[in-house]
Order: sequence, then structure tokens, then C-alpha cells
Amino acid sequence: MTLFTDAKITGDCTTSTLEAPSACVCRNRCFVDTQCLAVSITQAASVSKCHFSSSASVLTTVLITNPAFITFTKKRDACMPGFEAVGGFCYFFSADKVDFTTAKSSCPSGSVLAYPSSATQMADLVAYLKCNKSGMSDWWVDLTLNAGKWLWSDGTATTGANLGNSDDGACARLYANYELNDKPCSNTFRFICQYKV
Repeated sequence: MTLFTDAKITGDCTTSTLEAPSACVCRNRCFVDTQCLAVSITQAASVSKCHFSSSASVLTTVLITNPAFITFTKKRDACMPGFEAVGGFCYFFSADKVDFTTAKSSCPSGSVLAYPSSATQMADLVAYLKCNKSGMSDWWVDLTLNAGKWLWSDGTATTGANLGNSDDGACARLYANYELNDKPCSNTFRFICQYKV
């Protein structure tokens, strides 16, 4: 585990808390728990307070400076420069806003426009966005309307309250509340690219 002094996990990424007799107990508990990816610890008198995180985004989030805490994180997945590791995938988050077609052709070599087609992958991606990209919204993902069905690029079908059936919104984006929404493919948004670790 990697130690960060004077740093803590952001509140959005904390999944549980526990009081323990020492910081070592907190660290060891996280180390043996396969779900735990990080723990922030604060010491008060004879009690340590452990703040655990099992959110995949905690491995790529920027920790908050706080001298009252120490934080241990498990090993980060290795991604190419410019990508962030989140839940078994490496993601690239564009700074530029482009139309859907340009987004599909602008992913760095070895990656494709993101298609979080499983509930777990989508949950991990949304958790990462909430912890790390909260000031940004509207991201193209590779979800399009084909013959009246919303399909991810891997062929998986999906539905959503904010996905319509008209051809004027034949492409989908993740928007400010982290839900999918249909938009004309000519609109310009940032985009997310992915590859599997």
C-alpha cells in the first residue's frame, strides 16, 4: 500500500467508517479486504477513525490536503500517459468539445470512444466523474440509436428515461446529473475514450 501523509479521501469517495484502536488496525483491515481500495485515518486520543473507500475512482482521484489525516491506497493500475485507471479500464477525458463523429475518430491510439455497457462499469465511471470531474459535464459516449434501439458499440442494448426514439437525437452523452441523454450527433461535447487494462 502507498502512504500519503497530510491527505484524505474526498467525502464522495468514502464508503464506510469505523473506529479502531490504532492506525495500523485501519490499514491492515483495508489491506486484507478485497473490496477496500483506500483508507484515510485520523487519530484522536486512543482511538483512530478509519474512512474506507471501495470506489474504483479513489485510485485516480486527487486526495484533499488535510494535516489531520494519513491515507493508504492500494496499487494503481498502469495506464498509458493521459489516461486514468478506473475499475479495470483506462479512460481518456478530452478537454476539447467536438461533434460525435469527430469524437469517435479522435481517441488516442489503442482506445475507442467509451461504451460503459455494464452496470458496474457505468457505476465506476460515474463515481470517478463525481469525484474528479464535477465541474465538467456533457461527455460523448459510444451509444447510438439504431433501428429504434439504443445500442452500445459492443452491441449491448440499453434504455433510459432520458433517451428518446427520434432520429434528431441519435447519439448519447453523459450529462450533468450523470445520466444518459440523447442529442443530435452534430452537437459538440467533451468525450471519453477507453481501453481495458
